[in-house]
Amino acid sequence: MRPSERSTWLGISQYLAAIVAPSRSLFAASLVLVLCSALLTLSVPPTIRSIIDGHLSNGTGNLMWGLTTALVLAVAMVLCMCARNYSLTMLGTRVSCRTRELLYSRFLEQDIAFHDENHSGTLASRLFADSLLARDLVASTSINCLRSGVVLIGTAGVLFVTNPGMTVVAMIGVGVVFLPLTLAKTALISTSARCQGAQARLSERAVDTFKGIRVVRAFRNEQGEKQKFESLQRSFVEAERKKAGLRASVAGSSLTLMACLIAFVTFKGLEQVAEGTQSSGDLVQFLAYLILAGMSAGTLVEAWSEIQEARGGLAEVVKHLQSEPTLVQGSSSTPVPGNLRPIIFDNVDFSYHVGGPRALSGISFEVAEGEQVAIVGHSGSGKSTLLSLILRHYDVDSGHILVGGIDVRDWSRKGLSRVLSYVPQDVQIFKGSIRDNVMYGPEASPESEIWSALEGSYAAGFVRALPEGLETPLGESGTRLSGGQRQRIALARALRQARPILLLDEATSALDTNSEEAVKKTLQDLKRSATVIVVAHRLSTVVSADRIVVMDQGRLQAVGTHDQLLRDSSAYRKLVELQLVA
Repeated sequence: MRPSERSTWLGISQYLAAIVAPSRSLFAASLVLVLCSALLTLSVPPTIRSIIDGHLSNGTGNLMWGLTTALVLAVAMVLCMCARNYSLTMLGTRVSCRTRELLYSRFLEQDIAFHDENHSGTLASRLFADSLLARDLVASTSINCLRSGVVLIGTAGVLFVTNPGMTVVAMIGVGVVFLPLTLAKTALISTSARCQGAQARLSERAVDTFKGIRVVRAFRNEQGEKQKFESLQRSFVEAERKKAGLRASVAGSSLTLMACLIAFVTFKGLEQVAEGTQSSGDLVQFLAYLILAGMSAGTLVEAWSEIQEARGGLAEVVKHLQSEPTLVQGSSSTPVPGNLRPIIFDNVDFSYHVGGPRALSGISFEVAEGEQVAIVGHSGSGKSTLLSLILRHYDVDSGHILVGGIDVRDWSRKGLSRVLSYVPQDVQIFKGSIRDNVMYGPEASPESEIWSALEGSYAAGFVRALPEGLETPLGESGTRLSGGQRQRIALARALRQARPILLLDEATSALDTNSEEAVKKTLQDLKRSATVIVVAHRLSTVVSADRIVVMDQGRLQAVGTHDQLLRDSSAYRKLVELQLVA
């Protein structure tokens, strides 16, 4: 085994041991039941021999003893099988749930850059499909390996005691059964990886289509989406066909070799019966044990194929669980509210990708405590990026961003979240009620604070008009609300937190004039308790700000009041002229 393979299997083994550990008692019970099942299976051939020899010798007592033993054995095997299946089902459920919990937690902890690079459909596929791989490997494949291994070893021991010569020949033949699997191991791994990749691409396509169903419908592209999905489906089916063909070839070759071995041993055994060196019962017992050995070997071949197939998916699980966020978390706690000091950008450079184009270059400005600052500029000028850096979705390439006199890189994630509240450009409404969405976050609030936040976002009126009020279900992504209503609920969510710093990224772009005026009044009232930074295009929002930051192609062009910038900044005048023309 190559060092890389050894490392992969070591990581998978450690991960499986960790997720089984909380269920160690159930795992131990499952092992005991599996061992009992294997031992009961090994007792079947002697029972058959006693029945046959008892019948042939006309010994009624021996025959009845054999039949009674067979009945007791059958009942014991059924009871053991039922208990084993129950314990393994529960063990598998716990393993898959634990895997999903660990992956879900790890995905939530990862940086925003991680989610930029990984499609949500792929992550969902990892969350569910790969957790089932873990379940099957622990509760089915590995247990089958153990049971079959015990039966194979026990069978070999009994056969060697009863007929050493034929046993040596038989065990060599059983060893040959594994030859097809050894030859096909690499191909099994690669075909399984292709199947998992094809399944992930199907998931990605479905997620993209369902999320964009309104665009699909507007452009009447249902047929085009069906064709894309069917094309990916064909690729998946082709990958599965190749995998199934390979597994069938391995299983067929192994079974053919096993059948040849049984035929050869049967022929030799009949010769010995004819010569009187063993009884008919002895031959049947030997053949029964040999068939058990063959079935166990076949199960091991099948299980090894499944292990090779699961290797790729579980290696990805281990990789994700071992990966750490690249942004190192600081340890600073939240400063005392009202003593946050300015938000400072000090010569900040930033690129979204290493070696990529600069999204921001040499940015330096301050936002005083309690000040309302608007950030304006053409699309792609870096406005939203400034907010992302304050939130520490990414780290700057050079320079510093200070919040409360502390570099954001030295804040803990929890501490920073206690002073910042945020309304993103792409409003996210979660499936649930209005109450659930406004209350989103770890802190609870009385109902009066919920209504106060809704009043501040000018959403209380339409919420009261709804038959179910705060308990109104909003559907996936807030599909039961208009764009403006979704924006007002998102703003209420931010206002309810009452953080000392409020970041708004185009938070009023979908509001009508009356709603915007009401929200502007709320923002003006917030100046007594919060610092507000607003990314905006609307001139009406910009004019009321204390100061305006003008961005252009990732660079800071000017900072000042509306009147100052009209007089001194050509870039700002052009933006205003475009607004007036519009």
